[in-house]
Amino acid sequence: MYKVFIIGLGKRGIVHAGLLSLRQDVLIVGGYAPSSLTRQNCRESFQFPVFENLEQGLQTSEPDIVLIATPPQIRKELLPVLSRIDSINTLIVEKPLALSIEEGLAISQSCVAKRWKLFIVHQSRYCEEFIAMKEAITAGKLGNIRLIQAACYGNLYHQGSHMIDLIRWFTNEQKIQWVDATGTNDLKLLGSLLKKPFSHQPDPHPGDLWSSITMRLESGIDAYLSCGLLDANPQPHLEQWLQRRISIVGENGVAHAHLCSHYEEATFLSPKKKTVFTSPEKYLNSLQLFYDQILTKNKVPKQALESHLFTLGALQASLISAKEHRVISVPLDADELIQLDKRSNFQKRKASGKAPLISVILPMETHRGIAEEAILSWTKKQRCDPGLYEVIIVFHKHQQELVEQITAKTGALPNVVCIDAANEIELCHYGATLARGDFLLFTESHCIAEPDAVQQALHFFKVETYDGFYPRTEAICRNTLSQFELKLYNLGVSEFENPDCWAKVTLHAFGIKREVYFAVGGFAHQYNRFAYWIIAADFHQRGYSLGYAPGVGVSHVFVDSFALLDQFLSECTSGEVLFRLAGEQKAHHERYFGIPKEWEDIQKYNPSLARVVFNKALVLLSAKMKSDQLFLRKEVGTLLFHSFFARPYFFCRYNMPRLLSKYCFIFSRKKTPFAWKNFYNYCEQSFVWYRVKFAMEQKKLPIKNRIASQMHYSLATVDDVLLYGFHNPENFQGEAFRWSQKMSAIRLFLNPESHSIRIKLLNRVRLVDTASELVFFIDNDRIERFEINDLGNEIRLRLDKKYFDREEGYWLLILAVPWKTEEIKKTGEKRVLGFPIKEIQLEYQAVSRRNLLKEEICA
Repeated sequence: MYKVFIIGLGKRGIVHAGLLSLRQDVLIVGGYAPSSLTRQNCRESFQFPVFENLEQGLQTSEPDIVLIATPPQIRKELLPVLSRIDSINTLIVEKPLALSIEEGLAISQSCVAKRWKLFIVHQSRYCEEFIAMKEAITAGKLGNIRLIQAACYGNLYHQGSHMIDLIRWFTNEQKIQWVDATGTNDLKLLGSLLKKPFSHQPDPHPGDLWSSITMRLESGIDAYLSCGLLDANPQPHLEQWLQRRISIVGENGVAHAHLCSHYEEATFLSPKKKTVFTSPEKYLNSLQLFYDQILTKNKVPKQALESHLFTLGALQASLISAKEHRVISVPLDADELIQLDKRSNFQKRKASGKAPLISVILPMETHRGIAEEAILSWTKKQRCDPGLYEVIIVFHKHQQELVEQITAKTGALPNVVCIDAANEIELCHYGATLARGDFLLFTESHCIAEPDAVQQALHFFKVETYDGFYPRTEAICRNTLSQFELKLYNLGVSEFENPDCWAKVTLHAFGIKREVYFAVGGFAHQYNRFAYWIIAADFHQRGYSLGYAPGVGVSHVFVDSFALLDQFLSECTSGEVLFRLAGEQKAHHERYFGIPKEWEDIQKYNPSLARVVFNKALVLLSAKMKSDQLFLRKEVGTLLFHSFFARPYFFCRYNMPRLLSKYCFIFSRKKTPFAWKNFYNYCEQSFVWYRVKFAMEQKKLPIKNRIASQMHYSLATVDDVLLYGFHNPENFQGEAFRWSQKMSAIRLFLNPESHSIRIKLLNRVRLVDTASELVFFIDNDRIERFEINDLGNEIRLRLDKKYFDREEGYWLLILAVPWKTEEIKKTGEKRVLGFPIKEIQLEYQAVSRRNLLKEEICA
């Protein structure tokens, strides 16, 4: 029995988990995912534990095999942790192994040093249609190969890696001598060539939106690869990611294979054309065949470790060729491959003058009337050599008229993209995925660059050791409100010189190394402008630093109306609320962001639970408790008050002071300390009010549309919208938990198969005893049957009725007499403590999860 641990439980990791769970010779002993929402989703479908801490998970589970399904950008960083786990003997890594030869070699050398077997998931070699093609070549049906032509929808590193691996497999692992590639990221041009509607999502893998590559193999065979948007739908019934096909022309005939569709073969030796039809249902079988190869035979194919490095070398050479517009020789020696990787991109691009060193990303969502001037300041008025930088201008699709107006005045603009984006931050991130430069410079459309801005940015990266910079900002103030916003901005920037300051990502402009930006995952644009704070915290947590670049100057138009000011404040705060409620926080985020004081009031606001409690208020208040019999009156009253009277209460407490500050500012004499004080108070109180306002709106939304139902609810990571009356997460001797209070509740998603609920406690902190006087309700139903195990660390609730799988879920209410001991009094603990709860598990009637999972995967 092989013990497997899966690192990365995104879309691809879930596929691996589902298929491995169907095997009799595999036991999945654990998984790792940094996202709490991902961990919850996995626990819904799988029985293996999912860990928040990678090293702790590996040490606990002691796997034989580690399967890495993370983005390739971070795989090298996993090596120090993996090397400390003695039980590992095999690594299975999703393709591509890495994004550079240097990283690929580091992973390979670690495997050699630790005597690990290394397998790369090149699944295409095990697909029925490609196996048929390989057999025809091996049998000599096609004769000597003259030409290979391949195509795929995904970009070079994402799906082009599949096709290059197939080309080398069909030619008996021949090395590629040289490549000549070209590519484009011009969506407007690509759209005109397609002449039909198409969809596109940014891809973090390197490569242009469309590439055409010519490759010469050792034996003189020419291979052609086209990958990207122009190869989207040759088989309309298949998804875009299954659009992979390859044709081989030989002396005696031709063969063509399309993934999940068919294999065709026509030769001079046979009058009949051979056709084999395949389907997507058989695609997952290829992954099981891959597992059979490595688990049953447990043998690395000859030269496999060396071979995957040469495939990676061909990918990297193609990327360089497309950027430099010239033929690139692919070294045939591993040492030469490393030298290819280590060549200085800075000197290389400077000499060629064709590829940019830095990419300026200009989103055009909020231009404040200076769109034309802002664009010209970056595109036409820079003193820097135009070959050293590019400007990517990203418009929202509704701004097409603005694009035409600006183009009519300024002439053709380079790299103009129009997309359907939710906010300005998504425009920024999309621009970053198109960028070709080693460095990224983000700015705003209401900022005008100084003529030396780009040149000074390049100089900064050349002479400084920082990973990025924040610029010098000059002010464009249109009225007193603008001047006060400038004063507020300068107040914040003055903190940047503090060594402990981490929030140095400014909205006006900032520069960062491209590899650093993608190493932390880029902007979390779903959280709007709060994404700036998230990425700043992630930079600091990972040890990346930003310095001051006084030579990089931008003139920023500050807000001149309360409408613009409120828009900015609400965009920041709405994103923060979504972030806090979505459960996406990593361990370090709470340390950086803290918990606002008003969040305690927000947590008490729970209209869904309040309706349940109101319907059975008398039953709850009369629940027989031997001690503290009246405590529930206060708890129930607090919940009902904060839920049913929340809007007038919050309005008076949080919005009235804000409005008072606003009108005091409007009617005060401008440029006085009194006016400044009211402006400052207005901004501070607006953050508080918008937090409360957006949190109330979010808590009214249907929950199940945003949070998947699950079998395991880890209290330390469960979303706040599912909880009421719990304290913040804590950790005791490596185990995470939350304290309940007198009345606590968690929203569960039950179905007719649910028959019991297990509440797991941290008995090293507090045991369950008879003095606890526990009472449980599911919505309006009191749970009379529950058991406490002998260890005092688990309570099992028996469900006597059927609960239908309804969208809003059910509230499990936990009532408990507070824990009062002399030891607690001595510690000075002032909180009301119920029980330290680690996890809540749902148990269902006996159902074959294996068969259900198999059906889900095949579907």
